[in-house]
Amino acid sequence: MNTAGKRGVVPRAKRKIVYCGLDVPWVDARGRGRMGPEDLLTQIPRLRHLPFDGIAINLYDPKFPYPQSILGNNLFGSARHTYAAFARAVPMLKELRKTTLRDNFFLIATGYWFESGKHHRFDWFDDARWRSVENNLRVYARIARESGVVRGFLIDVEPYRKPESWGGETEWAHNIFSLNTMFNLVNQLPGGTDARGAYLRRVRDRGRRFFRVLDESLPGAPLLFYHGNGQALNTNDPFRADLFPAFLDGILEEIERRGSRSYVIDGVEAAYKYRGATEYKEARRAVQTRYKTVSSVPALYAKHVRVGFGKWLDAGGGSAAAWNAADVSRNFYSPQSWEQSLKAALDQTDEYVWIWSYGEGRIFPMSHNRAVNVPKPYLNAIWRARRG
Repeated sequence: MNTAGKRGVVPRAKRKIVYCGLDVPWVDARGRGRMGPEDLLTQIPRLRHLPFDGIAINLYDPKFPYPQSILGNNLFGSARHTYAAFARAVPMLKELRKTTLRDNFFLIATGYWFESGKHHRFDWFDDARWRSVENNLRVYARIARESGVVRGFLIDVEPYRKPESWGGETEWAHNIFSLNTMFNLVNQLPGGTDARGAYLRRVRDRGRRFFRVLDESLPGAPLLFYHGNGQALNTNDPFRADLFPAFLDGILEEIERRGSRSYVIDGVEAAYKYRGATEYKEARRAVQTRYKTVSSVPALYAKHVRVGFGKWLDAGGGSAAAWNAADVSRNFYSPQSWEQSLKAALDQTDEYVWIWSYGEGRIFPMSHNRAVNVPKPYLNAIWRARRG
């Protein structure tokens, strides 16, 4: 296949691995040296020797409790952030220039409870709320641009719940890309309005505006969505993300209108536990064909959407027994099967494979004295997979 000139489609030897686990280093907006072993600056020497092309980066504001303290978790929120509050993060981010990591990303999460639950409902028709979204995106993109080390954005559109241990609230976050959720719980559009049509038009326009702001602030940035249009096809789920294709269509239209160098990556999170080539090939085919059927601009979808794959290092995470550093045969992936799966993913991706860890298998240290515990054979497996 001739890939010359196609943005986001690269030869096998140039395909990249980005690490996005819960244990990624953080940057504290207050300045240097505030976070101990989790601090990005503390991890610069280690980053020089890891088999990655980039990492996801969290910007941390201690004025808020976790996970609200992560700037990207608030992008669609009601609070308006300022560049001044995070300006001290820029020189710390620039320290990544001392490594070979050039494909770093900021993470945007749209569905945390505190921004889309019953007390802070997101409403696509609320212009004041949307102006806050655009403001926050400009702040985030400016930090990325001025750092010179952040290439694009990882966008997680899953809704997340506040754990019971944080006060007992069990309400699930509202999925802002679910028509059923938005119509019934947020904005019922009284007066006989064509709710579905009104929402699709509005969300599509918001997608255009979202990308316009981003491209003005960080031109050419790739957008890697953990989930793409496939999430709209699960007709058994009444709360499926059936508004997401409209949002993506608006982004694609604006990419085309602006002649931008940006492109969209469907990250295929479903590939977390894939093992062999057949699964990746089928997923690739689905992104390129079946998922295109729910786009209202299929020609632009084919032109600007690329295929990526997510991999879950400590697959089955969530309990201490899910990851065993001493007896790797008890893990979902042994080093050998991990290597084989990564090779297959790199063979079928257009450019990116992203690796997730729940925090049971830790490549980086975390708070509460949770030390690195990924045995070296797993890292060596990544090196070998990269070489093909």
